[in-house]
Amino acid sequence: MLDPFPFAAPPLLSLLSQKIANYTSLHTLNLHIHEYLGAALFYHSICLYISPYVSAKLFPLSYTQLSSRTKLNWNVHVVSLVQSVVINTLALWVIWVDEERWAMDFRERIWGYTGAGGLVQALAGGYFVWDLWVSTVHIDLFGWGPLAHAISALYVFSLGYVSHGILFARSASALHISRAELTHAFSVHSSTIMAPSSSSTSSPRHFSTSIGSSTNFT
Repeated sequence: MLDPFPFAAPPLLSLLSQKIANYTSLHTLNLHIHEYLGAALFYHSICLYISPYVSAKLFPLSYTQLSSRTKLNWNVHVVSLVQSVVINTLALWVIWVDEERWAMDFRERIWGYTGAGGLVQALAGGYFVWDLWVSTVHIDLFGWGPLAHAISALYVFSLGYVSHGILFARSASALHISRAELTHAFSVHSSTIMAPSSSSTSSPRHFSTSIGSSTNFT
């Protein structure tokens, strides 16, 4: 399934993030970097503007009397609530409508890639980028535990962008392809993904692949 987000990453931003993607082996990160950063800004705006405004309207007697530190803690929890609703709703929708995902086995669901899945990862990863910033700036309020959690969660969600043709092994095993042929196919596939061409850096909605279906070995 293609990325349902209507806008592609700006070419310059995608090109810059391509270098990070290549260095960290997060081969599809540059396709969703704008969603990553946009999600972080979205959550920050909720904490800074939307939550204080809405909370003061809904709970004028309780929220307005809180200390500044308690208000910050309140707003952070509001962001967490919004994020959990957004991510769970989007993830369930993708699970239901992504036909490529339905066709994958468990290996492909771990290591494969679809644009819609990449969007879910970006919105979740963007939250933990924001969470990492908040936990660092306000470590005196939240302590070291939330900071460690933010670092760990950001690392885990970023691993989703490792997905590429390394698990050609399933198709290769089924077709009894030699090690040399497998290595050559994997090299071609990897160079295609990592090359900063116009099709891979500016049009994430047109990039979608799953193991076994992304390459024809015959």
